[in-house]
Amino acid sequence: MASANTPITQRNLILPLSRGPRGLATAMMYTRYHTAVHNFIKTPLGSLRWALGYGSMIDELRTQNLTDAAKSDARALLVMGLNTFIPDITVYDVLFTKLPTSNRLEVLVKWDIPNASPRDPRGNAISSTVQSTAVQV
Repeated sequence: MASANTPITQRNLILPLSRGPRGLATAMMYTRYHTAVHNFIKTPLGSLRWALGYGSMIDELRTQNLTDAAKSDARALLVMGLNTFIPDITVYDVLFTKLPTSNRLEVLVKWDIPNASPRDPRGNAISSTVQSTAVQV
């Protein structure tokens, strides 16, 4: 059983805020991190006065020509920001898709929580728990 101070047992508010059975709704484990990744991507870089480095510049890519070099730079900046502000997860891949019907960009982040999946006696993960969070900007 996990102790009270591990990322597995911590709770966070779900955004957008909603009512739960006892106050505002909270989430644990994967739901908590889906919300955190979504909020990080949707928050414009520099918009929080108390954390100017929090957020991404993905919304600025929406109207740009997405060359392989631009995707690579955006992927590196996004992974670096997620590793800085959400250190409990491991990011495996970031994919960008330009939606043809609208002027929108879809960002798919594949991530996992280390040490959260069931393990065998040797410490190897028994099942894959890689999660995907898709965000449209």
